[in-house]
Amino acid sequence: MEDDRSKAARTLRRIAAALGTDPAGFTAPQARPDFDREAVELLRLFAGLADPAERRACLDFVRAVAARGRPT
Repeated sequence: MEDDRSKAARTLRRIAAALGTDPAGFTAPQARPDFDREAVELLRLFAGLADPAERRACLDFVRAVAARGRPT
């Protein structure tokens, strides 16, 4: 069974890959405290979604918001 730390590391790697960034950016000392707190909260809440449809809806929402901020 995978421990929580391994799961968290794997999750951060996947998120970083999806964002096209380095996972170290999530844990680097120069990172913004608000960003870190919000990222941890987002991951904790997402992990609590037991229903796959709810997780997909959450991801769809975040993707839509992220797409609005990207240059066209």
